[in-house]
Amino acid sequence: MFVLGVASAAFSAPPAAAAPKEGLVDFDGDGLVDVAAGAYTRVDVAYGSGHSVWIDGRSISKSEVTNLGHSMAAHDLNGDGYTDLVVSAPNHSMSNKGGAIFILYGSANGLRTDNVRRLASGATYSDSLGWTVAVMVGQPTLIVAGAPELTVAGRKRAGGLVVWPVYAAGVPGKRTIVSENSSGVPGTSEAGDGFGQNIAVSGSTLVVGTPYENVGKAVDAGSVTVLERRGAVGFKGVTVTQNSAGVPGSAERYDQFGSAVAIDRGWIVASAPWESIGKYPEVGSVQTFRYQAGSLKPKPGSAFNQNSAGVPGANERIDHFGQHLLILRCGAGASVAVGTPLEAIGKKSNAGLVTVVPLGSGSSCPARAYDGSDFGGAVQSDGTLGRGLGLVRAPSADHDDLLAVTTKKLDSFVGRVNPATGGRAGTYPALWGGTDMTGFALPAA
Repeated sequence: MFVLGVASAAFSAPPAAAAPKEGLVDFDGDGLVDVAAGAYTRVDVAYGSGHSVWIDGRSISKSEVTNLGHSMAAHDLNGDGYTDLVVSAPNHSMSNKGGAIFILYGSANGLRTDNVRRLASGATYSDSLGWTVAVMVGQPTLIVAGAPELTVAGRKRAGGLVVWPVYAAGVPGKRTIVSENSSGVPGTSEAGDGFGQNIAVSGSTLVVGTPYENVGKAVDAGSVTVLERRGAVGFKGVTVTQNSAGVPGSAERYDQFGSAVAIDRGWIVASAPWESIGKYPEVGSVQTFRYQAGSLKPKPGSAFNQNSAGVPGANERIDHFGQHLLILRCGAGASVAVGTPLEAIGKKSNAGLVTVVPLGSGSSCPARAYDGSDFGGAVQSDGTLGRGLGLVRAPSADHDDLLAVTTKKLDSFVGRVNPATGGRAGTYPALWGGTDMTGFALPAA
């Protein structure tokens, strides 16, 4: 661990803290919001008290860990009042035996590095375990990790989910593999589907993107599966595509519908970043659904792109609008943040853009497009703003703040904006990850 300020120390008999408020990421129990960001070979943590630490692979494993923090989820797994951090490292193994999941437990001194648990899928070959990871709160709480390159029944890269129940003291139990061949899960595992490429959780609902699913003769058209939890680690679900009733448009080859998914506040959103629109190739679009928990009946809403009414910007070739999605809680409603890291701004290629779009009525976060300067950086070529999105959910605020990696010359850092006002809410210059910074710690919803 490389330290800026005070480091998290090893200790024994940690004192208990009051349970963290719903949605608050608070690793040290001081009541202040903490932020964690993945930076390829380490996780950078900025504590609300002002100090920062770097946790690298050698501090939690026996060797360097690549892709560390590609995806992360935060929740108090052991009930001690401190938020714990689930960290993925897909395909980090030099022996080509797949990725790993690490659990770092919170404490009065912050995240511990002396009692880390490592989880794996048990796959013989690369599985991309942890391409995305989430926590499903319940009895028991589950850690769910997407493994889109997992071989299922001999079909390479069919993809699956690896699920671990978490019991007393935050100890994970026996893993279960969930795939399109599993009971209750619609579809059939096929080579190259990539089931589990992207996942999102809200309550007992799990949304799974399968962007390389063939739909009829449309290669890599993509699909989205909505699963409801049944029992301890079982699921039952339904799959939708762009050919489903009520969904605008149609499934076309290489759309890759389901490349990004998000769920919260009764909304499901899914993107098709490689969708071509009119004369422009690979423009990208986002599809909305209304959803009532437990119903297994996602109701299709509108689809939008940068040419849609009320959406800032304009369609351009190879934008890949919707490469990343994140739903923000905004007043009584919600808005979706859409990452478009390949967006050109003026003559700056791949500068990147983050677009906030209200979902229905009641959102206090209006439609607005944010560039690198809005997050405290600059608009510059290959800035790829929007390649990773995070949020700050403070209990005293009526909206989430939005986090993104921004750049200025050769420096990269995390910027924070208030989507209700459009103003900058601060930066985290200590969270420095170069162009490799990827995932953020997202609270369990």
